[in-house]
Amino acid sequence: MSAEMKQNIAATLSRMLATQSIDKITVTHLVEECNISRQTFYYHFQDIIDVVEWIFIQTLESVLAESMKSYDPDTSLRKLVHAFHEAGPYLKNLLETQRRDQVEAILFHNLNLYLEKMVLFDCPDIDPTTKNFRLVLDYHTHALLGILCNRAVMKHVDEELLAKQLRGIYRGDLKL
Repeated sequence: MSAEMKQNIAATLSRMLATQSIDKITVTHLVEECNISRQTFYYHFQDIIDVVEWIFIQTLESVLAESMKSYDPDTSLRKLVHAFHEAGPYLKNLLETQRRDQVEAILFHNLNLYLEKMVLFDCPDIDPTTKNFRLVLDYHTHALLGILCNRAVMKHVDEELLAKQLRGIYRGDLKL
């Protein structure tokens, strides 16, 4: 029941974010839309941003699980690009707010964890405790997050082409 309630709250917030800014959404408004009590909301989440983080964690964990089932870097990138593009309407309303810094920090942290898991899955001999590993991972997380957020809010994105271009960047064979 607890997982279902979290999913219900998250799905409702996602629908609301598709049409309005997070700055306009209050816990009161969200619980009314969910038809639950404030107490129920606060049992599951601390605040609206906590729900946003939960949504991103669930999304990236799902993409990660799918990617690891039949590991193929191209498929993994396509799934990640698709997840961000699918989140475009509410991502736009999250990033064009006073809470942009919080949202970006949540996105960065969770995308960084996703990339780390993918790298260590693909290259188990890499030592994740080195300073260079963290620096390179942070660099790629910032770059990928910027591109994904930029493209996610566009109406027409060729997800296949974007995934192919990103893979080319990582392979070092993308031509200008």
